[in-house]
Amino acid sequence: MERKTLEALDYGKIQERLRERCASNGAKEWALQWYPSSDPREVERRLAETAEALLLIQNAQTPHFGGLRMIRQSLERAQKKGILTVEEVLAIRSSLEAYQEIRDRFMASQETPRLTALAAGIEPQPQLLARLETMFDERGRMRDTASPKLNQLRRTQERLQERVKHSLEAMIQDRTTAKYLQEALVTQRNERYVVPVKAEYKYAVPGIVHDRSATGQTLYIEPLVSVELNNDLQEAALAEHTEIVRLMTVLSEQVAQVAQPLMHAEKCTTELDFILARGYLAAEDHGRSAQPATNAEILLESVRHPLLPQQSAVPITVEIGNGYSILVVTGSNTGGKTVALKTVGLVAAMNQAGLFIPVAGRAVLPIFQNIWVAIGDEQNMAENLSTFSGHMSRLIRIMKEAGSNDLVLLDELGSGTDPVEGAALAIAILEYFHRLGSLAMVTTHYSELKQYVYTHPGMENAHVEFDDETLTPTYRLQIGIAGNSQALNITKRLGMIPEVLARAQELKQASAYYEMETVLEELNHKRRELSRMEEDLQTRLAKAEKSHAKWNESNQELQRKKQAILQKARDDARQLKRELKVNAEQIIKDLKRSAKEAKDKQQAVVDEKRQAIDRLSIPSANERTKIPLRKIEIGQAVYVDTLEKVGTVIDIQGKQFKVDLAGLPITVAARNLFYPLPQEAKPKEVKTKERIRSTTVAPKMRMAAQSINLIGETVADAEPQVAAFLDAAMLAGLTSVEIIHGKGTGALRKGIHEQLRKIPYVKSFSFAPAVAGGSGVTVVTLG
Repeated sequence: MERKTLEALDYGKIQERLRERCASNGAKEWALQWYPSSDPREVERRLAETAEALLLIQNAQTPHFGGLRMIRQSLERAQKKGILTVEEVLAIRSSLEAYQEIRDRFMASQETPRLTALAAGIEPQPQLLARLETMFDERGRMRDTASPKLNQLRRTQERLQERVKHSLEAMIQDRTTAKYLQEALVTQRNERYVVPVKAEYKYAVPGIVHDRSATGQTLYIEPLVSVELNNDLQEAALAEHTEIVRLMTVLSEQVAQVAQPLMHAEKCTTELDFILARGYLAAEDHGRSAQPATNAEILLESVRHPLLPQQSAVPITVEIGNGYSILVVTGSNTGGKTVALKTVGLVAAMNQAGLFIPVAGRAVLPIFQNIWVAIGDEQNMAENLSTFSGHMSRLIRIMKEAGSNDLVLLDELGSGTDPVEGAALAIAILEYFHRLGSLAMVTTHYSELKQYVYTHPGMENAHVEFDDETLTPTYRLQIGIAGNSQALNITKRLGMIPEVLARAQELKQASAYYEMETVLEELNHKRRELSRMEEDLQTRLAKAEKSHAKWNESNQELQRKKQAILQKARDDARQLKRELKVNAEQIIKDLKRSAKEAKDKQQAVVDEKRQAIDRLSIPSANERTKIPLRKIEIGQAVYVDTLEKVGTVIDIQGKQFKVDLAGLPITVAARNLFYPLPQEAKPKEVKTKERIRSTTVAPKMRMAAQSINLIGETVADAEPQVAAFLDAAMLAGLTSVEIIHGKGTGALRKGIHEQLRKIPYVKSFSFAPAVAGGSGVTVVTLG
């Protein structure tokens, strides 16, 4: 793209803004050499990189580039077997540290594939970095531990320094010598230790004069007594320097081995630094990426000039290419025509440089092959060209070189000469660019051009707005209607003599174009009224939308609170359920523990009852005769082996027999019935502290639980379990048991209570205390 065009558009100031946002010197140089591209793929790549940089900036994920140094020349010198200086090596260390941080930060990003790929080209050099950190301290001084020899030489220097200082301090403390000294001080000149001697006593202190004070009253003398020690110290310093040079030579060779990857890393980090500078510029300008145009068209909605302050710049909307390829802008002087022209040209150049443009609405831009500009005074004294000649020379070159894919921006077309000829020439030039197919934006004051554009398709008028009430420009661009120069109004505002203004107005009314100018003024006036009405409607619409949004926000907040309350209720219910479950489990554990304790207490009673039964000396079943099934009759005395007791058959139910045992009816199978012995023919009641009763139980059952847990059971399933449980409890001699049925719907509790009312040996039943389960547990008293 032509440099003259970029200069006219002040593109160099954009480059300077980019340079200011770069961290490294390499990126700063890059910014000043950054120009627009006419390759669509290159422009697309640049814009994509800027978009990724802006994303990193918005997410606060940018790395620190401050440690980057320009090390290419040092690397090239190392490749040529040159010995690097300490400063060069420290610059390489700083860059290596920065390379590592930059690479790590970009590689961690999942949303910036282009920048991540660029950062992947940075090859870390951990071994070289570790070596440099081992050799140099934070101040950049080579460490004593860089080599054993260097450490030894520095220790030698320290000892020699102490000897020299000690020798001279002894001298200055001597009263004979002290009177010749300017002050009692040991200092250095030319890297040798000296003492300050008064000039008039220079012969009183034999030695070598190394320096003189500014006043000439003090001489810095190296006493002869310390010359040999100073010489030894100098030799040690030279030996140290020789060792440092040796170490730097080895280090330079190591740097040379990785010079190529380091050069590539410098290129990658410099480019990343510059891309981030483009992102920072986009963030500060609130910039957007322009959409590539599918046809030759320009659309910029509410675009600002990139170099004007955001607070004061008036945004304009420009459209070219939708039915017309040439836009002719008219209007008042100082009304913003040239600024509008430069705005379009500069944002087009920025777009092709991969920069975001300061536009608030939609932005559609083609990729122009070239942008041609003729703006300002083209007068050239060296070439003996007048303003008009310079302007025409520029136009002629543009017309010869411009193509259909170019953007042409012409300021004050045809000006600087006779208005009639200038207008005719301007019309002919417009026709040429229209035939060529270039997109063009032109400013003019010629009324002939306005009238011509109205009657020819492919062209459109526009004007910069002027406020008739304040007699000042608004700088807004209105497309569709031409404008007036407002020369008389502006002159009036500046204080022109009224008589002159009145005469000028008379002459204007006599002009051939007065009627058209009057119509234009009326149209512009009505358009401004419509614009104000539209702004008022937009304001009202914005308020309505704001109110609607506020209502939506309030409604959403209400819904959020509702959901929060419901969620809290659900959470509280879950928590309560968990607590109840824990409490129920604890109650069950407590009941089981209580049952065990009661069981242990009653074990002695059971044992005592068994002992009482054993004292009856009832023979075992092995000594008895089983009664055949067909011979068992009602009223017959029988021995029940499972209970080791004698009773009377009171009912026959198939192969099951109901036997009365001392007033307690139980059901027994035929296989458990034997003939009683003669002494047992009449059932006897066993006398113990409590009766032992039984029911249909499994053979060999001797103990019964003190509680039963029926939570989760149905009434039908629970009834036989309750019957068996209570019979076993009676048999075991328990007087109180607990049935755990839970609270639930109450159906299970109700069914169990109905069953308890029908059992003859249930004395009473009631709910357990609240601490022991309350209405979820029924305590049954047996007897």
